[in-house]
Formats: sequence, C-alpha cells, structure tokens
Amino acid sequence: MAGDEGTDMTQTFLGLFLEKPTIILTLAVIAFLLGVTAIIFNSSVIVFYFPKYREVYPMMYLFNCVCDCLAGVAAILVGVVLVQLYQDAEDETSSQLGDTPPSTALIGTVFCVVSTTVRVSVICSLSISVVRLINIVWLQYSIRYRLLLGALMGILLFWIAFTAAELSLSLKGGCVDMTDDKTDSVTLGPRKSKPEKNKASEKSKTGTANSDSIAIIEELFLQPFVGKELLCTLENAVGKKAPNGTEIFLLEVIPFIIPVCLATFILVLTSYKLLKTPVGRNSEVSRNITITVSWLTLFYILCNVPFFVVLCKMGHPDKNNSSTTTVMVRFVTVTMLPFLSACLVPGTLIVRGSKIKRYFSEKINKNLQMSGLGGRQPAQNETKESRGRG
Repeated sequence: MAGDEGTDMTQTFLGLFLEKPTIILTLAVIAFLLGVTAIIFNSSVIVFYFPKYREVYPMMYLFNCVCDCLAGVAAILVGVVLVQLYQDAEDETSSQLGDTPPSTALIGTVFCVVSTTVRVSVICSLSISVVRLINIVWLQYSIRYRLLLGALMGILLFWIAFTAAELSLSLKGGCVDMTDDKTDSVTLGPRKSKPEKNKASEKSKTGTANSDSIAIIEELFLQPFVGKELLCTLENAVGKKAPNGTEIFLLEVIPFIIPVCLATFILVLTSYKLLKTPVGRNSEVSRNITITVSWLTLFYILCNVPFFVVLCKMGHPDKNNSSTTTVMVRFVTVTMLPFLSACLVPGTLIVRGSKIKRYFSEKINKNLQMSGLGGRQPAQNETKESRGRG
C-alpha cells in the first residue's frame, strides 16, 4: 500500500464506496455473471441473424446485439475493477488505494464502452418500434435499408466521438469552470478544484499519483456523467454559464428519456392499430412481433429510466452531502442496470423467437445425431460383412 502521505479517501466518493467491501464483492460477482450471460445470449442471436443481415429487422437486431455483446465484455471488465477495489477495501489499516490501483486504460475502456453501447442500444430500441409501426400503418411503404443502416452507423460514430472527447478532457485534468467563482460547488473529485495557493505545499509524488487515481475512478467509474466536461468547455468558450437543469436535459433527457417515451408511445399506437385492423387481429405473427417489441420496450424503461429518477431525486454528486448509500445507488443505476438490459433484450429474442429456438434445437440434434451415427457406423459395416460371409 501507499504510504501515509496522500489523499484522505474518507471524504471522497471512493472512500464511501469502499466502506462496504461485501457489497463490492457481490457487485463484482453480479457483473461477471451478467457479462458472461450477455455474451452468450447476444452471440446466439448474432449467429442466427447474421445470414439475414441484408434484411431490415435482422440488421437492427444484429446492430443492437453487437452493442449489447460489447456491454457484456465491459461488464466483465467492471467485475475486474471491483475485485481490485475490494482488495483495497479489505485492508482496514490504510485509507488509500493500493500500490497497483485499477489502470487508467481499464477505467477509460469501461467508461467508453458502457457510455456508448447504452446510448446506441436505446436508439436501436426506438428504431425497431418505429419500423414496426410503419409496417403496420403503411403496409406498402418499403423501409430503405441503406438509409436506416447509415443512420444507425452515424449515431454510433457520434457517440464514440462524443465519449472519446469526454474521456480526453477528463484525463487532462478536467474542465475548470471559469464562469462560477464558487469553489463550494465543486463536487466531482480532487482534480476539479481550482489551483489554490497551497498547491505548492502539495504532498509527495506518491500522494499526488494516488489522488489522480482516486479522481479518475470517481469521475469515470463510480459517478460518470457523460458530457459534463464538454458542456463546461463550451460554457467557458461562450463565457456564460448554462441555466440550471441544462446538463440533465442535454445529457440525460435527450439521449434516454425522450427515446424511451417515444418508444412507449409508438408501442401503444402499434397495439391500438393491431386491434383495429382485421389483419392485425387475425395474424398470429403480427401479435407475436408486437408482444416481443413490448417486452423490449419495457426492459429499456426498467433499465434506463431509474438513473434519471435517481439523478432528479438526489441531484448531482456532492461529496459534502453524499453517503455510502447514494454512491452505491448511483453506481448500480448508471452502470449495473444497463448490463441487465444487455441480458434481457437478447434473452427476450431467444425466448419469444420460435425460429431461433428451432434453429438451435435442430443444430444441436443434428450434432448429436452425427456423433451418434459416427459411433454406430462401424457396427453396421460389421453386420453387413458378417452377412456376406454367412
């Protein structure tokens, strides 16, 4: 462990988080399980839909499942970070990180993958609902495959660039808010504070490195709020602070709440149209697809809305008013719930999709029969030979 010099973690988000080592270990196990489950489920859906990737629905399901499969990989990486933090939490003789804290590359990878895949998955869910509604309302309308694929790719590239820029600004030390002189409002870790006159009397290099590691873990892992650095940079460039609530609206309402609300509204409208049309009432395929889309929309609501509710209820992270419970709740809602979504969505496609189940059952039976035939073939040959000799 580091020496006695360094940042006192008792007044940081990480210090509050490490107060519950048992919960940390439990979250690590859950993250590993969710990651493995997400990779298996999404890989199964990808294998099934890949030969049909030139069709609209399979392409959208493929796009969504690839994002969720990457989220499963990120879940395993989150489990690795939590295990490392658990080892530090178990050492009750020190209030600092160990000599080998989670690497910046690992934390940055988790931040980028989770932030990007979650936002793209929400848009994919909305796209599936919109395409489903169009196919019901305008039966003769043909969805333009290339246009839809280009739109999804554009959204993916936008969020990759957005998250990478956010990560770059965070690793450079964060944006110092030049439009507000109130230092009491600084809430997001040691690197957020403005340069003070005591900076010359800063701790040793070991303590400084420890402080930087704590700040990175807090801002990019425990309490991520994607876009705060870019918004702060924009405010400094304009020289004017954005109105209260702008951050939540731009960075949470637009990418999460509005798509989920639109998907819910489209789902209700789709169900209504199906009940009103004779074709919809008499078509079992249409009903099954609508039920599947209903489950997908419900899971997105359950897994993405809670963080917005927590954010509105608890406000922005504040070290002066935080507790272990608030830190844990934020971490679970912003990081763990999207991993659950990455398991539920492909699981729904597998459970609800009769063709997927038939595809894998036939494949398994075929492999079993092939292995069985391979074992029985010599016996059959021997029987023929014995008959010929007889």
